[in-house]
Amino acid sequence: KIELRPANPPVQFNGLEISLNFFAQPASTIRGLAISRFPLQIFLAGSSAHRVEGCFLGTNISGTAAAVTGNSGLGSGIRPFGPGGYVIGGTAPAARNLISGMFGAITSFSANDGIVIQGNLIGTDISGTQAIGHAGNAIESSGPLTNALIGGTDPNARNVISASRFSAIYLSTSNVNPYTGTRIVGNYIGTDVSGLKPLGNGLNLASPTQTVASVYLFSGNDSNLAIGGLLPGEANLIAYGGAAGLQVATSRGVSSPLNHFRGNRVMAIDNSETSNADGPSPNDAGDADTGGNRLQNFPAYTLPGGFLPAGGSSVTVNYTVATAVANATYPLTIRAYRGDCGGGSKSFIASETIEAVDAQLPQTWVLTAPDGGNLLPLVFTATDAAGNNSEFSAMVGETIFADALEDQPPVLTAGKCF
Repeated sequence: KIELRPANPPVQFNGLEISLNFFAQPASTIRGLAISRFPLQIFLAGSSAHRVEGCFLGTNISGTAAAVTGNSGLGSGIRPFGPGGYVIGGTAPAARNLISGMFGAITSFSANDGIVIQGNLIGTDISGTQAIGHAGNAIESSGPLTNALIGGTDPNARNVISASRFSAIYLSTSNVNPYTGTRIVGNYIGTDVSGLKPLGNGLNLASPTQTVASVYLFSGNDSNLAIGGLLPGEANLIAYGGAAGLQVATSRGVSSPLNHFRGNRVMAIDNSETSNADGPSPNDAGDADTGGNRLQNFPAYTLPGGFLPAGGSSVTVNYTVATAVANATYPLTIRAYRGDCGGGSKSFIASETIEAVDAQLPQTWVLTAPDGGNLLPLVFTATDAAGNNSEFSAMVGETIFADALEDQPPVLTAGKCF
Protein backbone atom coordinates (compact mmCIF):
# COMPACT_ATOMS: atom_id res chain seq x y z
CA LYS A 1 0.00 0.00 0.00
CA ILE A 2 0.97 3.64 -0.45
CA GLU A 3 1.12 5.31 2.96
CA LEU A 4 -0.01 8.88 3.63
CA ARG A 5 0.74 10.60 6.91
CA PRO A 6 1.34 14.24 7.81
CA ALA A 7 4.81 15.72 7.87
CA ASN A 8 3.78 18.06 10.69
CA PRO A 9 0.93 16.51 12.64
CA PRO A 10 -1.62 17.74 13.48
CA VAL A 11 -1.21 20.90 11.35
CA GLN A 12 -2.40 19.20 8.16
CA PHE A 13 -6.12 18.55 8.59
CA ASN A 14 -7.21 16.15 5.84
CA GLY A 15 -5.22 13.18 4.61
CA LEU A 16 -7.08 13.04 1.29
CA GLU A 17 -9.89 15.29 0.15
CA ILE A 18 -12.46 15.09 -2.61
CA SER A 19 -13.64 18.63 -2.07
CA LEU A 20 -16.62 20.83 -2.81
CA ASN A 21 -15.08 21.64 -6.18
CA PHE A 22 -16.02 18.12 -7.24
CA PHE A 23 -19.80 18.57 -6.92
CA ALA A 24 -20.24 18.38 -10.70
CA GLN A 25 -17.37 15.99 -11.35
CA PRO A 26 -17.57 12.26 -12.17
CA ALA A 27 -17.18 9.74 -9.39
CA SER A 28 -13.66 9.12 -8.07
CA THR A 29 -12.20 6.04 -6.38
CA ILE A 30 -9.73 6.04 -3.48
CA ARG A 31 -8.16 2.61 -3.39
CA GLY A 32 -5.34 0.80 -1.62
CA LEU A 33 -3.98 3.58 0.60
CA ALA A 34 -2.83 3.50 4.22
CA ILE A 35 -3.72 6.88 5.78
CA SER A 36 -3.16 7.75 9.42
CA ARG A 37 -2.27 10.47 11.93
CA PHE A 38 -4.40 13.17 10.30
CA PRO A 39 -7.28 14.67 12.27
CA LEU A 40 -9.40 13.49 9.32
CA GLN A 41 -8.11 10.78 7.00
CA ILE A 42 -10.57 11.16 4.07
CA PHE A 43 -13.06 13.94 3.35
CA LEU A 44 -15.75 13.19 0.75
CA ALA A 45 -17.92 15.90 -0.77
CA GLY A 46 -19.96 16.32 -3.90
CA SER A 47 -22.94 14.66 -5.47
CA SER A 48 -21.12 11.83 -7.27
CA ALA A 49 -20.83 8.25 -6.00
CA HIS A 50 -17.20 8.44 -4.87
CA ARG A 51 -15.76 5.17 -3.58
CA VAL A 52 -13.30 4.29 -0.82
CA GLU A 53 -12.07 0.71 -0.99
CA GLY A 54 -9.14 -1.41 0.08
CA CYS A 55 -7.74 1.24 2.43
CA PHE A 56 -6.24 1.08 5.92
CA LEU A 57 -7.36 4.13 7.89
CA GLY A 58 -5.94 4.86 11.33
CA THR A 59 -3.71 1.80 11.59
CA ASN A 60 -0.11 1.00 10.82
CA ILE A 61 0.64 -0.09 7.27
CA SER A 62 0.32 -3.77 8.20
CA GLY A 63 -3.11 -3.28 9.78
CA THR A 64 -2.10 -4.90 13.06
CA ALA A 65 -2.24 -1.94 15.46
CA ALA A 66 -3.30 1.68 15.73
CA ALA A 67 -0.88 4.10 14.11
CA VAL A 68 -1.14 6.41 17.12
CA THR A 69 -1.08 4.88 20.59
CA GLY A 70 -1.02 6.21 24.09
CA ASN A 71 -3.84 8.72 23.65
CA SER A 72 -7.62 8.75 23.35
CA GLY A 73 -7.64 8.26 19.61
CA LEU A 74 -6.74 10.67 16.83
CA GLY A 75 -9.32 12.01 14.44
CA SER A 76 -11.82 10.28 12.22
CA GLY A 77 -11.50 7.91 9.30
CA ILE A 78 -14.00 9.21 6.73
CA ARG A 79 -16.28 12.24 6.77
CA PRO A 80 -19.04 12.16 4.13
CA PHE A 81 -20.25 15.68 3.40
CA GLY A 82 -23.01 16.38 0.95
CA PRO A 83 -25.66 14.42 -0.91
CA GLY A 84 -23.45 11.98 -2.77
CA GLY A 85 -24.27 8.27 -2.79
CA TYR A 86 -20.79 7.37 -1.60
CA VAL A 87 -19.63 3.74 -1.39
CA ILE A 88 -17.35 2.78 1.49
CA GLY A 89 -16.09 -0.77 1.04
CA GLY A 90 -17.92 -3.36 -1.04
CA THR A 91 -18.61 -7.06 -1.37
CA ALA A 92 -15.35 -7.97 -3.13
CA PRO A 93 -12.58 -8.92 -0.65
CA ALA A 94 -10.25 -6.36 -2.22
CA ALA A 95 -12.78 -3.59 -1.51
CA ARG A 96 -12.80 -4.14 2.25
CA ASN A 97 -11.51 -1.20 4.29
CA LEU A 98 -9.89 -1.48 7.70
CA ILE A 99 -10.91 1.54 9.80
CA SER A 100 -9.59 1.42 13.36
CA GLY A 101 -7.56 3.20 16.01
CA MET A 102 -9.10 6.68 15.88
CA PHE A 103 -11.83 8.59 17.68
CA GLY A 104 -14.40 7.49 15.09
CA ALA A 105 -14.55 5.54 11.84
CA ILE A 106 -17.23 7.23 9.69
CA THR A 107 -18.66 10.51 10.94
CA SER A 108 -21.22 12.67 9.15
CA PHE A 109 -22.70 15.98 10.29
CA SER A 110 -24.74 16.69 7.15
CA ALA A 111 -27.58 15.18 5.16
CA ASN A 112 -26.68 12.21 3.00
CA ASP A 113 -28.71 10.15 0.59
CA GLY A 114 -27.77 6.72 -0.69
CA ILE A 115 -24.47 6.04 1.10
CA VAL A 116 -23.40 2.37 1.09
CA ILE A 117 -21.14 1.01 3.84
CA GLN A 118 -20.32 -2.65 3.22
CA GLY A 119 -17.76 -5.32 3.95
CA ASN A 120 -15.55 -3.28 6.26
CA LEU A 121 -13.60 -4.15 9.39
CA ILE A 122 -14.31 -1.33 11.83
CA GLY A 123 -12.52 -1.43 15.18
CA THR A 124 -10.57 -4.66 14.63
CA ASP A 125 -7.19 -5.53 13.16
CA ILE A 126 -6.82 -6.79 9.60
CA SER A 127 -7.48 -10.38 10.67
CA GLY A 128 -10.83 -9.34 12.10
CA THR A 129 -10.07 -11.23 15.32
CA GLN A 130 -8.32 -8.69 17.56
CA ALA A 131 -9.61 -5.41 18.94
CA ILE A 132 -7.98 -2.09 18.05
CA GLY A 133 -11.06 -0.01 18.76
CA HIS A 134 -12.13 3.61 18.57
CA ALA A 135 -12.26 6.15 21.38
CA GLY A 136 -15.75 7.39 20.40
CA ASN A 137 -18.61 6.16 18.23
CA ALA A 138 -17.66 4.04 15.22
CA ILE A 139 -20.35 5.14 12.72
CA GLU A 140 -22.04 8.41 13.63
CA SER A 141 -24.55 10.56 11.77
CA SER A 142 -26.16 13.73 13.11
CA GLY A 143 -28.11 14.59 9.95
CA PRO A 144 -30.71 12.87 7.79
CA LEU A 145 -29.42 9.55 6.45
CA THR A 146 -31.86 8.40 3.79
CA ASN A 147 -31.71 5.40 1.46
CA ALA A 148 -28.49 4.25 3.11
CA LEU A 149 -27.33 0.65 3.26
CA ILE A 150 -25.11 -0.39 6.15
CA GLY A 151 -24.25 -4.05 5.60
CA GLY A 152 -26.30 -6.32 3.34
CA THR A 153 -27.70 -9.82 3.01
CA ASP A 154 -24.61 -11.17 1.24
CA PRO A 155 -22.12 -12.36 3.89
CA ASN A 156 -19.42 -10.44 2.01
CA ALA A 157 -21.42 -7.23 2.60
CA ARG A 158 -21.27 -7.69 6.36
CA ASN A 159 -19.48 -5.02 8.37
CA VAL A 160 -17.74 -6.04 11.58
CA ILE A 161 -18.19 -3.09 13.94
CA SER A 162 -16.61 -3.74 17.31
CA ALA A 163 -14.46 -2.51 20.18
CA SER A 164 -15.69 1.09 20.18
CA ARG A 165 -15.57 2.83 23.54
CA PHE A 166 -19.03 4.22 22.84
CA SER A 167 -21.63 3.09 20.28
CA ALA A 168 -21.00 1.05 17.16
CA ILE A 169 -23.75 3.02 15.36
CA TYR A 170 -24.98 6.37 16.70
CA LEU A 171 -27.78 8.19 14.86
CA SER A 172 -29.09 11.51 16.15
CA THR A 173 -31.07 14.25 14.40
CA SER A 174 -34.11 16.47 14.92
CA ASN A 175 -35.49 15.89 11.41
CA VAL A 176 -38.76 14.06 10.79
CA ASN A 177 -38.46 10.66 9.07
CA PRO A 178 -34.68 11.14 8.75
CA TYR A 179 -33.95 7.50 7.91
CA THR A 180 -36.50 6.79 5.18
CA GLY A 181 -35.26 3.96 2.99
CA THR A 182 -32.25 3.23 5.20
CA ARG A 183 -31.40 -0.39 6.05
CA ILE A 184 -29.00 -1.68 8.70
CA VAL A 185 -28.79 -5.40 7.98
CA GLY A 186 -26.47 -8.38 8.21
CA ASN A 187 -23.72 -6.86 10.37
CA TYR A 188 -21.67 -8.31 13.23
CA ILE A 189 -21.73 -5.72 15.99
CA GLY A 190 -19.63 -6.50 19.05
CA THR A 191 -17.88 -9.66 17.88
CA ASP A 192 -14.93 -10.68 15.75
CA VAL A 193 -15.27 -11.71 12.11
CA SER A 194 -16.42 -15.20 13.10
CA GLY A 195 -19.33 -13.88 15.14
CA LEU A 196 -18.15 -15.94 18.11
CA LYS A 197 -15.45 -13.99 19.95
CA PRO A 198 -16.68 -11.14 22.19
CA LEU A 199 -15.13 -7.74 21.43
CA GLY A 200 -18.02 -5.58 22.59
CA ASN A 201 -18.98 -1.95 22.12
CA GLY A 202 -19.98 0.72 24.60
CA LEU A 203 -17.96 -0.73 27.45
CA ASN A 204 -16.32 2.67 28.13
CA LEU A 205 -13.43 1.20 30.07
CA ALA A 206 -12.23 4.68 31.02
CA SER A 207 -15.47 5.10 33.00
CA PRO A 208 -17.00 1.64 33.29
CA THR A 209 -20.05 2.79 35.26
CA GLN A 210 -21.12 4.90 32.26
CA THR A 211 -21.60 2.32 29.55
CA VAL A 212 -23.65 3.03 26.42
CA ALA A 213 -25.79 1.14 23.92
CA SER A 214 -24.18 -0.63 20.98
CA VAL A 215 -26.72 0.89 18.57
CA TYR A 216 -28.21 4.23 19.66
CA LEU A 217 -30.95 6.34 18.04
CA PHE A 218 -32.17 9.73 19.21
CA SER A 219 -34.41 12.05 17.19
CA GLY A 220 -37.57 12.87 19.13
CA ASN A 221 -39.53 12.32 15.93
CA ASP A 222 -40.77 9.58 13.64
CA SER A 223 -37.70 7.81 12.31
CA ASN A 224 -39.03 5.27 9.80
CA LEU A 225 -36.09 2.90 10.28
CA ALA A 226 -35.86 -0.89 10.30
CA ILE A 227 -32.84 -2.54 11.90
CA GLY A 228 -32.47 -6.15 10.81
CA GLY A 229 -35.23 -8.11 9.11
CA LEU A 230 -36.89 -11.47 8.59
CA LEU A 231 -35.45 -12.29 5.17
CA PRO A 232 -32.32 -14.49 4.94
CA GLY A 233 -29.19 -12.56 5.86
CA GLU A 234 -31.00 -9.45 7.16
CA ALA A 235 -30.58 -10.07 10.90
CA ASN A 236 -27.72 -8.25 12.61
CA LEU A 237 -25.75 -9.92 15.37
CA ILE A 238 -25.64 -7.35 18.20
CA ALA A 239 -23.64 -8.83 21.03
CA TYR A 240 -21.62 -8.28 24.20
CA GLY A 241 -22.38 -4.57 24.51
CA GLY A 242 -21.76 -2.60 27.67
CA ALA A 243 -25.40 -1.58 28.04
CA ALA A 244 -28.40 -2.24 25.76
CA GLY A 245 -27.89 -3.83 22.38
CA LEU A 246 -30.27 -1.27 20.84
CA GLN A 247 -31.46 1.90 22.56
CA VAL A 248 -34.35 3.84 21.02
CA ALA A 249 -34.23 7.16 22.86
CA THR A 250 -37.45 9.15 22.20
CA SER A 251 -37.38 8.18 18.50
CA ARG A 252 -40.49 6.55 17.06
CA GLY A 253 -40.95 4.06 14.26
CA VAL A 254 -37.76 2.06 14.87
CA SER A 255 -38.57 -1.58 14.20
CA SER A 256 -36.42 -4.61 14.88
CA PRO A 257 -38.17 -7.51 13.12
CA LEU A 258 -35.29 -9.89 13.75
CA ASN A 259 -31.80 -9.43 15.10
CA HIS A 260 -29.68 -11.83 17.09
CA PHE A 261 -29.07 -10.21 20.46
CA ARG A 262 -26.59 -11.99 22.69
CA GLY A 263 -24.95 -11.14 26.00
CA ASN A 264 -25.61 -7.40 26.15
CA ARG A 265 -24.98 -6.39 29.74
CA VAL A 266 -28.20 -4.50 30.49
CA MET A 267 -30.86 -5.67 28.02
CA ALA A 268 -31.40 -6.33 24.33
CA ILE A 269 -33.72 -3.41 23.42
CA ASP A 270 -34.18 -0.33 25.63
CA ASN A 271 -36.99 2.03 24.64
CA SER A 272 -36.22 5.04 26.83
CA GLU A 273 -38.24 8.10 27.83
CA THR A 274 -35.27 10.47 27.42
CA SER A 275 -31.87 10.40 25.77
CA ASN A 276 -30.60 8.43 28.77
CA ALA A 277 -30.92 4.69 29.22
CA ASP A 278 -33.58 3.79 31.77
CA GLY A 279 -33.70 0.00 31.75
CA PRO A 280 -36.80 -2.14 31.27
CA SER A 281 -40.01 -0.16 30.75
CA PRO A 282 -42.96 -1.82 32.51
CA ASN A 283 -46.25 -2.24 30.71
CA ASP A 284 -48.92 0.32 31.59
CA ALA A 285 -52.69 0.02 31.24
CA GLY A 286 -53.76 1.45 27.89
CA ASP A 287 -50.15 2.27 26.91
CA ALA A 288 -50.53 6.06 27.09
CA ASP A 289 -46.94 6.67 28.19
CA THR A 290 -44.49 8.26 25.75
CA GLY A 291 -40.85 7.75 24.85
CA GLY A 292 -38.83 5.64 22.47
CA ASN A 293 -41.15 3.72 20.15
CA ARG A 294 -44.04 5.21 22.18
CA LEU A 295 -42.95 2.77 24.92
CA GLN A 296 -45.06 0.17 23.15
CA ASN A 297 -46.25 -2.49 25.60
CA PHE A 298 -44.88 -6.00 25.11
CA PRO A 299 -47.08 -9.12 25.26
CA ALA A 300 -47.91 -10.34 28.76
CA TYR A 301 -48.21 -14.09 28.36
CA THR A 302 -48.76 -17.32 30.24
CA LEU A 303 -47.80 -20.88 29.35
CA PRO A 304 -49.71 -23.99 30.36
CA GLY A 305 -48.68 -25.90 33.44
CA GLY A 306 -46.19 -28.62 32.69
CA PHE A 307 -44.63 -26.93 29.65
CA LEU A 308 -41.67 -25.77 31.73
CA PRO A 309 -38.96 -26.71 32.28
CA ALA A 310 -38.64 -29.25 29.47
CA GLY A 311 -40.56 -27.31 26.82
CA GLY A 312 -41.55 -28.82 23.51
CA SER A 313 -42.12 -28.11 19.84
CA SER A 314 -45.66 -26.78 20.28
CA VAL A 315 -47.53 -24.86 22.97
CA THR A 316 -50.72 -22.86 23.43
CA VAL A 317 -49.84 -19.35 24.57
CA ASN A 318 -52.38 -17.07 26.26
CA TYR A 319 -51.45 -13.40 26.11
CA THR A 320 -52.68 -9.83 26.08
CA VAL A 321 -51.19 -6.56 24.85
CA ALA A 322 -52.62 -3.75 26.97
CA THR A 323 -52.44 -1.08 24.25
CA ALA A 324 -55.51 1.03 23.53
CA VAL A 325 -56.39 1.91 19.94
CA ALA A 326 -55.73 5.59 20.72
CA ASN A 327 -52.13 4.88 21.70
CA ALA A 328 -50.86 2.80 18.76
CA THR A 329 -51.36 2.34 15.05
CA TYR A 330 -53.22 -0.93 14.65
CA PRO A 331 -52.87 -3.73 13.69
CA LEU A 332 -50.20 -4.91 16.09
CA THR A 333 -47.77 -7.60 14.95
CA ILE A 334 -46.85 -10.08 17.66
CA ARG A 335 -43.63 -11.97 17.04
CA ALA A 336 -42.32 -15.02 18.84
CA TYR A 337 -38.61 -15.85 18.89
CA ARG A 338 -36.22 -18.34 20.29
CA GLY A 339 -34.13 -16.32 22.66
CA ASP A 340 -30.51 -16.15 23.70
CA CYS A 341 -28.66 -15.13 26.82
CA GLY A 342 -29.22 -11.50 27.63
CA GLY A 343 -32.94 -11.71 27.03
CA GLY A 344 -33.20 -11.03 23.30
CA SER A 345 -34.08 -12.80 20.08
CA LYS A 346 -31.94 -15.38 18.33
CA SER A 347 -34.22 -16.83 15.67
CA PHE A 348 -37.75 -16.16 14.42
CA ILE A 349 -40.53 -18.64 15.19
CA ALA A 350 -43.81 -17.10 14.03
CA SER A 351 -45.99 -13.98 14.04
CA GLU A 352 -49.64 -13.06 14.18
CA THR A 353 -51.63 -9.82 14.19
CA ILE A 354 -54.12 -8.16 16.49
CA GLU A 355 -56.68 -5.94 14.77
CA ALA A 356 -58.14 -2.84 16.39
CA VAL A 357 -61.41 -4.62 17.10
CA ASP A 358 -59.51 -7.04 19.37
CA ALA A 359 -57.37 -4.42 21.13
CA GLN A 360 -56.53 -5.30 24.75
CA LEU A 361 -58.53 -8.52 24.60
CA PRO A 362 -57.10 -11.91 25.67
CA GLN A 363 -55.54 -13.83 22.79
CA THR A 364 -54.81 -17.54 22.33
CA TRP A 365 -52.01 -18.62 20.02
CA VAL A 366 -50.99 -22.17 19.16
CA LEU A 367 -47.27 -21.76 18.62
CA THR A 368 -45.36 -24.46 16.71
CA ALA A 369 -41.63 -24.51 15.99
CA PRO A 370 -41.14 -24.39 12.20
CA ASP A 371 -38.11 -26.68 12.43
CA GLY A 372 -39.74 -29.13 14.82
CA GLY A 373 -37.27 -28.30 17.59
CA ASN A 374 -37.82 -27.08 21.12
CA LEU A 375 -39.42 -23.63 21.35
CA LEU A 376 -37.33 -22.70 24.37
CA PRO A 377 -35.95 -20.24 25.27
CA LEU A 378 -39.01 -18.19 24.31
CA VAL A 379 -39.50 -14.43 24.03
CA PHE A 380 -42.02 -12.06 22.40
CA THR A 381 -42.39 -8.52 21.05
CA ALA A 382 -45.26 -6.36 19.82
CA THR A 383 -44.88 -3.85 16.96
CA ASP A 384 -47.55 -1.46 15.73
CA ALA A 385 -48.16 -0.62 12.07
CA ALA A 386 -46.01 2.52 12.38
CA GLY A 387 -42.98 0.41 13.30
CA ASN A 388 -42.99 1.08 17.05
CA ASN A 389 -41.27 -2.04 18.37
CA SER A 390 -41.66 -3.01 22.01
CA GLU A 391 -38.92 -4.19 24.31
CA PHE A 392 -38.77 -7.96 24.75
CA SER A 393 -41.03 -9.76 27.16
CA ALA A 394 -39.36 -11.72 29.94
CA MET A 395 -37.68 -14.77 28.44
CA VAL A 396 -38.36 -18.26 29.75
CA GLY A 397 -36.30 -21.33 29.03
CA GLU A 398 -33.26 -23.29 29.97
CA THR A 399 -29.68 -22.20 30.46
CA ILE A 400 -26.63 -24.38 29.93
CA PHE A 401 -23.87 -23.34 32.27
CA ALA A 402 -20.14 -23.36 31.64
CA ASP A 403 -19.83 -26.75 33.30
CA ALA A 404 -22.35 -28.13 30.74
CA LEU A 405 -24.81 -28.99 33.52
CA GLU A 406 -28.33 -27.88 32.82
CA ASP A 407 -30.50 -25.73 35.01
CA GLN A 408 -33.90 -24.25 34.26
CA PRO A 409 -34.37 -20.87 35.91
CA PRO A 410 -37.80 -19.36 35.15
CA VAL A 411 -36.34 -16.18 33.69
CA LEU A 412 -32.92 -15.63 32.13
CA THR A 413 -31.05 -12.64 33.51
CA ALA A 414 -30.08 -9.89 31.08
CA GLY A 415 -26.43 -9.80 30.19
CA LYS A 416 -25.55 -13.30 31.36
CA CYS A 417 -24.09 -15.84 28.95
CA PHE A 418 -23.19 -19.28 30.22
